[in-house]
Amino acid sequence: PAMAYWTMLSYWCYLRPSECMRLRRKDLVPPVAGVSRHWSLVIAPSEAGILTTKVGEQDDSVMWDCPDVQWFSEMLREMRGNGNAERVWNFDYSDLVHVWRNACRALRLTTYVPYQLRHGGPSHDRLPPTRSLEAIQKRGRWKQLRSVARYEKAGRVAQEAMKLSLHLRRYGKRVLQQLKEILSGRLPPPELPHESLR
Repeated sequence: PAMAYWTMLSYWCYLRPSECMRLRRKDLVPPVAGVSRHWSLVIAPSEAGILTTKVGEQDDSVMWDCPDVQWFSEMLREMRGNGNAERVWNFDYSDLVHVWRNACRALRLTTYVPYQLRHGGPSHDRLPPTRSLEAIQKRGRWKQLRSVARYEKAGRVAQEAMKLSLHLRRYGKRVLQQLKEILSGRLPPPELPHESLR
């Protein structure tokens, strides 16, 4: 499930692929009484000498405060383990892209790339509005508010959704409803309805 975890973090925390790939176990920070009741991720920690983010910052953080998926805290605890400086992931980006392309091919989503997760999360949080544009800007660590203005365009998001078949949208909804059980190994992923994706 490691690549599924990577996808979850990239999507819900608006991470760039390189930021997610560099995460170490100690960069997953559990809640601390009196400080934060949520898990958080430290991006480009200065003490590790990790390269700065795209906009030249270090020690950025993103909180795991997503109401729909608070259950993922269980997986964050599993990924953190003993909190050492080892990388979280046991695969590299080329491995991820290979699996991603195969999954997209199976779902007939041939034009999608992992970087789009960084933009999908904000779109989800804006429609319906879970976060303000200012909150999305801060979470995504964009310098300018105009960089997130695209997420106000509900019609464009709906237009993209309409490119998917009704059967594929229903399949996606079913996976989302069962995601906790699937990722925890209590349920297998639902069978892909190949014949109905045309």
